[in-house]
Amino acid sequence: MKKEQGMENAKYIAGLVSIVMPMYNAKRFIAEAIESVQKQDYDNWELLVVNDGSTDGCEKLVTEISIQDSRVKLINKENGGVASARNAGIEAARGQYIAFLDSDDKWLEGKLSKQISFLQRSSDAGERRQFCYGATSFMTEDGTPLEKWWPVPTMVDYKKLLHANVIPCSTVLIDRTGLQPFYMPNQGHEDYATWLTVLRDNRIKAYGINEPLFMYRRSSSGVSSSKFKTLSWTWHVYHDSQGFSWLKSTWCFLRFEWLTVWKYLQR
Repeated sequence: MKKEQGMENAKYIAGLVSIVMPMYNAKRFIAEAIESVQKQDYDNWELLVVNDGSTDGCEKLVTEISIQDSRVKLINKENGGVASARNAGIEAARGQYIAFLDSDDKWLEGKLSKQISFLQRSSDAGERRQFCYGATSFMTEDGTPLEKWWPVPTMVDYKKLLHANVIPCSTVLIDRTGLQPFYMPNQGHEDYATWLTVLRDNRIKAYGINEPLFMYRRSSSGVSSSKFKTLSWTWHVYHDSQGFSWLKSTWCFLRFEWLTVWKYLQR
């Protein structure tokens, strides 16, 4: 296992951030998302835009952008869902660091530089940091910023993360050095399942920067807005991804949902 990890690490380009952006019929917002990456003051990055079988012409738009900026790379594949698209990006990623950004969201300026500086410093307990995330700010569907933002805890380990998914996908930055390779499972809440697996398999913690690092676009048509539909996904994260028994999965699910309701009531 150590030899295999060493071979994987040898592939990574030091200091390079590989940004994985799944894209499906995202012509309306994709240019804004890409521009938010291009505006980062940390410029050692590659943006892997994975076209998941789009039919709205967004492929052509990204191709035009990539001609002007060689750091933007388009990967075309047949439609397979968001986990499949992110995995295609992960497979192609060459960077020491890996990050994620959805095609309808936007990073705030300084996001990457703040996180890389944060990871390069040890925690208060002297532990090496390899996984960090940040808070979420919001915008309307037409891009108007909203004042409200959601804070995050300063640290979670595997056991704490089982209680609630406090890690917004579009804020994640992971230093892959020495970590076991990971991919996202083909199931609902695939990002939550992935963060749990990364923390568990590598026995590391995730550290939060409690300030907004990206803007989440509120949309009535997005997957994240289908709250009722996603209820069962959480149970399957525990049962299918983490291998818990039916009883333990149900207990974790009920606790997760109760804490989620309590969190929303507090806000």
